Amino acid sequence: MKTSKITYVSLLLSIISLLLCCYLLFDEKRFNADWGQVITGVLSFLVTILIAWQIWTIIDTKNIIKELEKSNNAILLNSDLRYSQLSVSIFSSMFDFYKHEGTQVFEYFRYGLLVVKHSIAISDYGLSNVMIKGLIESFPTKPVTNANKAILLSLVHSIPSNDRLINLEELKSKILLMPSNDNV
Repeated sequence: MKTSKITYVSLLLSIISLLLCCYLLFDEKRFNADWGQVITGVLSFLVTILIAWQIWTIIDTKNIIKELEKSNNAILLNSDLRYSQLSVSIFSSMFDFYKHEGTQVFEYFRYGLLVVKHSIAISDYGLSNVMIKGLIESFPTKPVTNANKAILLSLVHSIPSNDRLINLEELKSKILLMPSNDNV
């Protein structure tokens, strides 16, 4: 509302000065040096106000852009958190499925490592440690393919090391020593 009031006042002053200029220019007996100076002063004052108003609008626009960037960053952070929460839920379900099936060693470990990775993203270190402990305790004796072992190694190395994670290095070394061959 402030902007519209300023706009209306500025428009009104501009119209008044324009009418005053027209009146003084077309009425020759009233036009003298003093009125010319008054007209020039009024017009220069209005131009100064309009320039100041434009500068203020630019400054205010920069503040609005900064506020929008802050809110956008908050939304992105919240969406990343939601994504990680949903990922933990889905990967936990898949982990449980392959745990009870018992035949797909690679899928079991892949989903277990994904649960660890995404639970760290939401700062759930308790779940991460439980998953790491479970993966170490139920380590398979069945071999996996070399390609699957490489995938598991890249996945376990993408998990950020943290003081709160217990036995992550042991899990990394066990996966490194996991039996593998290309005949599986």
